[in-house]
Amino acid sequence: MEGSSDENLTLGEVLSFVSTWRRTIGVVMLLVTTAVAAYTLTRTPTFEASATLVLERPGEQRGVLSELTSLTSAPAAERELAILSSRSLAEEVARDPQAWALQEALFQPTAAYDPRLDAPLAQGLATRGRAEDTSLLASLGAALRGNDRGGHRLFATVEARPGATGKELRVSFPAPDRVRVSTVGWFGTAAGGARELPYAPGEVVECFDTRLRLAAVGDYVGRAYRVSRVPLDRAVEDLLRRTRVRETVRGSGVLRLTVEDDDPRRAAEVANALVRGYIARSVAIGGLRATKTAEFLESELERVSDLLERAERDVVGVSAEHSRAINITASSEAIIDRLASYDAERARMRVTRVALEEARELVAAGQYEALARLANDLPDALSLGYLDAIAKLTTDAVQLERSDGSAYKGLVQQKLLDLRSVRDRSSARVDALRRALEALAGGERGALAELVQTGGEGGTDATAERYLEEIVRLDSELAGLAPRVTEKHPEFRSKVAARATLLEQLREHLSRRVRGLEFALEAHVEVERAWQDRIDAWPEEERSRITRAVAELAVRVAANIESQVAGIADRLSALEELTRELEQELVGLPESERALAEPMRRRESYAEIMRILMRGHQEAQLSRASTLPSAVLVDPAIPPDHRIRPRLVLNMLSSLVGSFFLGLGLAWLRSELGGEMRTQAEVEAATGLAVLGAVPVFRSAGIRSSRADFLPVRDDPHGPAAEAFRSLRESLRFVADDERPVRSIAAISCTPGEGKTVTNLDLALAVASEEHRVLIVDADMRRPRVAAIFDLPSGPGLVEVLEGHTPWRDAVADTGRAGLEVLQAGRPGAQAEHLLRKERLGTLLDELVEEYDLVVFDTPPTLAVADVESFARRLDGVVLVVRAGRTPARLATAAVERLRRAGVNVLGAVLNGVHPRSRGVPPCYEGYGYMEPPQSFRRSAS
Repeated sequence: MEGSSDENLTLGEVLSFVSTWRRTIGVVMLLVTTAVAAYTLTRTPTFEASATLVLERPGEQRGVLSELTSLTSAPAAERELAILSSRSLAEEVARDPQAWALQEALFQPTAAYDPRLDAPLAQGLATRGRAEDTSLLASLGAALRGNDRGGHRLFATVEARPGATGKELRVSFPAPDRVRVSTVGWFGTAAGGARELPYAPGEVVECFDTRLRLAAVGDYVGRAYRVSRVPLDRAVEDLLRRTRVRETVRGSGVLRLTVEDDDPRRAAEVANALVRGYIARSVAIGGLRATKTAEFLESELERVSDLLERAERDVVGVSAEHSRAINITASSEAIIDRLASYDAERARMRVTRVALEEARELVAAGQYEALARLANDLPDALSLGYLDAIAKLTTDAVQLERSDGSAYKGLVQQKLLDLRSVRDRSSARVDALRRALEALAGGERGALAELVQTGGEGGTDATAERYLEEIVRLDSELAGLAPRVTEKHPEFRSKVAARATLLEQLREHLSRRVRGLEFALEAHVEVERAWQDRIDAWPEEERSRITRAVAELAVRVAANIESQVAGIADRLSALEELTRELEQELVGLPESERALAEPMRRRESYAEIMRILMRGHQEAQLSRASTLPSAVLVDPAIPPDHRIRPRLVLNMLSSLVGSFFLGLGLAWLRSELGGEMRTQAEVEAATGLAVLGAVPVFRSAGIRSSRADFLPVRDDPHGPAAEAFRSLRESLRFVADDERPVRSIAAISCTPGEGKTVTNLDLALAVASEEHRVLIVDADMRRPRVAAIFDLPSGPGLVEVLEGHTPWRDAVADTGRAGLEVLQAGRPGAQAEHLLRKERLGTLLDELVEEYDLVVFDTPPTLAVADVESFARRLDGVVLVVRAGRTPARLATAAVERLRRAGVNVLGAVLNGVHPRSRGVPPCYEGYGYMEPPQSFRRSAS
């Protein structure tokens, strides 16, 4: 399908090529389509189930660390997408369940807004089980047999014994209480050694070194399933591959989780399990509040409550014992109040120290989000500021991959676009200057004008413009001198020399400028590459920078917390010292006051501590109770009704289109490797023959005929194909020798199907008229067609004439057209083809030539029958018919060599089956009517 470079491939040529190679293309399409259909019909279908969640908008939170609860809130959904797609959540869902919650229903739906957080998540995905009758072919067969029963499903857990290799098993149920288990052999067939065992839902079945726990529901009797075990890690990877999570519209907060599976019910259950696990995890994270601090508060509450109760009993006992003697003075009460306040402050400091120690551990572990729960227990504003910076940096890290995530990144990208624009303009200037130099070096007359017009694009400068102005001035003066003086005049010669000098200087100047621009362009490309490298490395560089900054801030936070812990230790030491001083003052009190002051002091201290602890404990309880899930399940997944793969119609359409182009490519490759000829130049180069005519493809020429055998000259006399045969008739007149006119001729071909018979008959039709008699002799005794084309009845023909049974004049039949008669092939026989070698044929040929102006023989293909050469040398000439795009050059060369070695007069070649607009083919003209047959076809006067 190659051709000259100055012409484009036309649609007609493509259609002609497809028509020529329709069998090859058809076979490829049939094979590919059959393979795709078999694959589609036998493949296990894939279903897709989706669940929709709506993210809750976070409300106001206490403390400066409010942003820490949504470190990835820009964009808001990316944190939730990461959690939904996390490996830990997928692993929790893929694990084997502790116990099956067997249900009679095939699918137990999850209610919207009520995701049953306490429901088990484990789906047992490490055990793979699927029904055998799920393919399209099996479903179609069941429908045709009327065996399309209700739904069914198998729950299974497979455990291989230690040291045993896991095998794929085939499980079937011949009866409601019987199960048959066998191993799976080659090509998915059941291997021998099947075992039939009793079956009860949930009971363990042991066979083939495997423990199976089975539970079938629905219409499972008579069904078969494939069950196998894979490692948990592989099951998790497979689940992650089959799970997609996306935000339906960016910024909408609506997430859609989609799971693919070969079981529609399992796809929906896994999707809902992932959603339940995600919501439960968000609730657990939201309810987490300073674990160690909460534990410390609870233990302290229990301890201080006991101490307070004991102190109150002591106060009551002392008061009852000394009810009349004891009288606490105001100074004693002041000391007791101060001691109680010191004890309460020490309790607060110990709670704060516990919170700070836990914060230190969280910072070391990188759990900055959990620090938001300690906002009330971290009074240090500097640490809170550091943590606030960490939150913003972590948000920036999430935004790195977003095109709008950084203003600096946008500036870098804009800079790169500007550099590319400048590079394109510089490259255009260099190309323009190069073209100008080439034009000047070639002496093109319009080069200077073009250089002046493209001065801006070519990058000419003031120096080049002065050269151009001076050259234009000299051209004007030379034009004025030309009518008045000769070229040898001194003034004329001096101006020509000055102009040549200026042109050389201009070329040198432009050459230097081109070299300078090329050097600048190379440097510009290097700069552009450096900016591109910066863009490519931007996320990693920024991520490294952010990581270093976060690590440095974490160190500062840890140092600040350490200093706070040290400060608390110092404050506790000071409070201990103050407490000892006040206790010394209590020692100096009278014994009656001191006996009551000590239990009263403990009661007041423990009461204040209890108030502090109770307040903190109530805050923790409120935090847990007020925690809401970060998303709401608004549309749970349900089993889909339609599969997403395979798609029969789409696959078949794709296979048809793809196989057509594949067949077209293979046909083109075969054509190229086979060396098929398509143009006159190729035919002339391969055969050494002149191409006498080019016959277009009839259908490509717009011809439509209801006849089985179409002859353009007879059935479409004014069409381009008929005109092509009349042109062939005229070409034969020019190649014929005046001393040896062409009175007997045959159009022959290398192989069958190249159009030799149609060429012979149309050539005869083009010559025949009332004044010129033409005889068509059907010499193709293996496949005679002439009689059928002209609708002639069966009768004696060439075979009977050569055998001497019938005179040739009695065998000739009239076609109904003026001047055209036919001698058909005659009775077929085993030895009929050898008649072409008989001497009788030469005598017959002489008689026919004497009787008719032209005798046209239709012979077998020259490479298919060995008798053709011996017969063809008796003719005045032969014409080789070559089918465009079908006849290989090597076959045409071999045919011409064989004919010439046999002494055959080969007049030329005819290129058949070309498109009227094909490259290398002269156009066909129509509408000029019939021409007179050439003199070479007329009988001699004698």
